[in-house]
Amino acid sequence: MHEFNNQTIERLRNTRFFKLILPPFSNFLRNNVQKEIEKDHAVIFAAYQAYDMRMPPGEDELRALLQQAQEIDRKFIRQAHMLPVSIHIPYEDIEDIRRERMRHLLENCYRLFLLWEQKPRLRKAVQTLFDRNQFNSFILRVLMLYVSETRILSNSIKLPHRLGFARDLVLHTITSAMQTVAAEVAAECTRIIYGRT
Repeated sequence: MHEFNNQTIERLRNTRFFKLILPPFSNFLRNNVQKEIEKDHAVIFAAYQAYDMRMPPGEDELRALLQQAQEIDRKFIRQAHMLPVSIHIPYEDIEDIRRERMRHLLENCYRLFLLWEQKPRLRKAVQTLFDRNQFNSFILRVLMLYVSETRILSNSIKLPHRLGFARDLVLHTITSAMQTVAAEVAAECTRIIYGRT
């Protein structure tokens, strides 16, 4: 996620409009990614706990993770109040996407932990669980679900009046950059695990 964020910011730096507004919002963007990393850590830990108990994760784990995600969001919003933005998160709009992303990560991490017992190296466990295309699709899906959630959340961000005119341009530019970078990061992760073709 850090690499995804860094590449997205770098791509945005190359657009004229974002050269003006990106510097004051860099910390905001970094904090946003940090909260997503915190949520992913929670999902991975839940998968490990399920593996440790030899009980496949299900709806109870997902409900707990969704609640934990809201607590992480609240902490992020408190930090964001120091910036010239106002945020109200529409959970009724994002819960299905967030649940799908968490379920996708939770179930596959659980399967990976089970395989890791038999394959002492993580790379070998990943290669056993996924073929090359499946792994690329797995990473890409996690990132694209994050992009979809971000697109919905962006509608809840109120920019200062002087930036309001550019709202649609800002959201389109960010989403486009994130989609492009998601494909690049998924491809790079795949090369790291499977080598170059």
